[in-house]
Amino acid sequence: MKDVILLRLAAEIRSMRTQRGLSQSDLAAAAGVNRKTIIELEKGAAGIALGTVVAVLESMGGELSVVPASKPTTAEVQSLLGLEPSQTLYDRRTTGQMADSAAYSLRRMRVSSGHTTKPAEPPAGGK
Repeated sequence: MKDVILLRLAAEIRSMRTQRGLSQSDLAAAAGVNRKTIIELEKGAAGIALGTVVAVLESMGGELSVVPASKPTTAEVQSLLGLEPSQTLYDRRTTGQMADSAAYSLRRMRVSSGHTTKPAEPPAGGK
C-alpha cells in the first residue's frame, strides 16, 4: 500500500536532490547505491532498507527524524488521487465530510502494479 508517509519522504528526497543540483546517478554514487534504488525511493516504493534511506539522506547532508504524523493536505489528497487542482473531491457531501472521506479513502486505497483499486466506502456517519 502506498502510504502518505512514503510519498512525503519521496518528495523530500527528490526536492533535496534537485536543490543540490544532483542527478539521480550523482546521488546514487554518493550514497553507494544504484540509480534504480534512487528512482524507486523517489517514487515512494516500500521495501527499501532503512539503512539505504539513511545513507541517501546522509550523502545530501540530511537525516531521518520521527515526528507525529499529520493529516494529508488537500493538495496531497488531490495528488494521490490523480486529480487536477481544479477538480473537486466530493460528491454532493458537505465540506467536513469531504475531508473525512478523502482521508479515509487514502487509508483504504491499495496501489499495485500501477493501477488503483476502488477505495472502501467509509462507515456510516462519515468517520
